[in-house]
Amino acid sequence: MKLNGVQTKKFKEALMSAFSNQDELKVMLFEELNQQLNWVVTNDNYKVVVFELIEWAVSQGRLIELMRGASRSNPNNQILQNFVRGFITSNIKELLKDLLENNNELVSLNICHDIFKIIISINNLQLLVDKCCSVLPEDAYFESPKDTEDLENKELVDSLKVFIIIKLLVIDYPMFEGIPRVLWFARDLCKGNQLKKSVEQKIKQWITSTEQYCGCNLPDLPEISVSRKDDTLNCYLMITIKPWSDQRRFLINGFLRLPSLIEESNYSLDDIVPVDLVDLEEDGEQKGSLCTFKSIENKVVQFLREGERKLKTEVKKLNFSCYNLTIEFFLPYQYLCEEVDLWRVSELDDLVPIGKNYRVIVRSYDRVENEYLENELRKGWQRVKQLLNLNTQDVSSHFENLNTVSNCNWKNLEMQLRESKIGLKLTCAPPDSQKQKQELFKAFLRGGTPIAIWTRCHNIPNVVSEIDNLLTKDSLTNLDYLFELIWRKRCKAHCDLTPKEHLGYHLAILCDNPERMPPLEANPLRE
Repeated sequence: MKLNGVQTKKFKEALMSAFSNQDELKVMLFEELNQQLNWVVTNDNYKVVVFELIEWAVSQGRLIELMRGASRSNPNNQILQNFVRGFITSNIKELLKDLLENNNELVSLNICHDIFKIIISINNLQLLVDKCCSVLPEDAYFESPKDTEDLENKELVDSLKVFIIIKLLVIDYPMFEGIPRVLWFARDLCKGNQLKKSVEQKIKQWITSTEQYCGCNLPDLPEISVSRKDDTLNCYLMITIKPWSDQRRFLINGFLRLPSLIEESNYSLDDIVPVDLVDLEEDGEQKGSLCTFKSIENKVVQFLREGERKLKTEVKKLNFSCYNLTIEFFLPYQYLCEEVDLWRVSELDDLVPIGKNYRVIVRSYDRVENEYLENELRKGWQRVKQLLNLNTQDVSSHFENLNTVSNCNWKNLEMQLRESKIGLKLTCAPPDSQKQKQELFKAFLRGGTPIAIWTRCHNIPNVVSEIDNLLTKDSLTNLDYLFELIWRKRCKAHCDLTPKEHLGYHLAILCDNPERMPPLEANPLRE
């Protein structure tokens, strides 16, 4: 769409407020739009430079892309954010017209405009994002990384996110099972009594009129229990790594855990399916595998394949069609910094990081065996629950933040964690010294906090905001959602030509849920 003089002036002022000089604007344009500023403008006067940039964006059909890039680059500038919010809301019909032109014949401009007007009035933006992501194909996170990442960006304005939702559902991934994907999204919004009745009624009326326009009907589906939100089973492969008595090898065992099942099922939520490999030579009754630490990676692949074979049977038995698998590595404290998400698995004759294909988290084996540490963990878990029950959206401030590990007082860190914190976040890499790494994690375990998140690399840009965007009330209330967010970041990194430049390549998380522990009594050791 074209801008009039008033709109151009306001956008120019917003950009100049967010980027105070030509160098800042140049960096933003290259990083966000992959465009050199000197290819776009010819003037040296900064006001004229910004004016010519806006003219270029309009002429190239990249106006919204420029607004998105500027908003991502400086999300804290309220003048820019307010302009973007107001501009999109006031000019949405023209923007949708440009979006639909030569791109879509499934739904009309009026249909898109009507659903935008309805959902922009919903105060729960996270609900819109969650419902959109739930109906997108998994390929969307690889094929449309900027769009899906912007949806998760807590600092982008609501109207911009709703515009992105419409783009994804109507233009990029328009159909599912012969029906416009936006219809599935709208129906999912009406589930669970999460909307005002008046808004829900408007959406249902919109669904009916859109079905008539498109000549299709959403299939009738039976009501599903709240604990089973879709046909995908969230399950866990717990791999325990226990130091063996000879101090050189480790005992590896695996267990499948299948929670979040429908209430009508007679399958116990506490049932755990052992993943057995071989009998130990030292003890014919003891299940598991003995190996050195360097050999664990190969053993994990065996456990994974055997676990997925058993999982296929269990998923069918429980009447699910597919599953999301989270792999939990229970490690001794000396090894909690191991890059287990970078261990390799075979995929179509290629070796790929396990963290690209699966949700991978680290857990403490010491908390499984040591009753005192487990009890401290349960106290910390209570602190998490108490915080989530409060009427607050700010949870990242309840994490102890370490932006440097030089000359740290580990005993003081232990006390800080024990007294008031629900987790630990390192926006710097852990210490280089193996001894200092061990002291760090001993302080963490003694402090009883259930969650730690860190980067394994120094000098990752925007690491503080990226980690804070992961630690929200929504993600801590639903840990599967947190693991999903981290998995997406890892996928984005591993699909890039320069993966090590992304936080996702270096991102690690330890999350100990005391309500989901491996059964040590299932494999008793003989003394």
